[in-house]
Amino acid sequence: MLRLKRLEVEGFGPFADQQVLEFPEGPGVTVVYGENMRGKTSLLNAVRYAFFGTVLGRGSRVRRLHTISNRDLVGEGQYGFNVALTFDYDDAEYELVRECRPRVKVPNSDDDYTPERPAASK
Repeated sequence: MLRLKRLEVEGFGPFADQQVLEFPEGPGVTVVYGENMRGKTSLLNAVRYAFFGTVLGRGSRVRRLHTISNRDLVGEGQYGFNVALTFDYDDAEYELVRECRPRVKVPNSDDDYTPERPAASK
């Protein structure tokens, strides 16, 4: 069985600084709640990005990576983001780390980024 343990995001969507979400241990369901526009969907997208390298927007449309970087950081000339997801699967712990870094000083499209493949460690 797959069990999420920890999610770390930085520069991803509304999360400029590193944010860490620790999932509770044990069986059950974890509910993430809060006011609108506080980052709940971004957390779900961070998990999706860690596993699959894509982010979905409204209507389940794939969002361009260029639009995922934190807007405040982009305003300061800092582009890119990273996501790390720690999880258990079949009694083994794994960590997926994905980074999306610009290849040019001021990126304008997804082609200007180098999305790193996940580095999985046991």
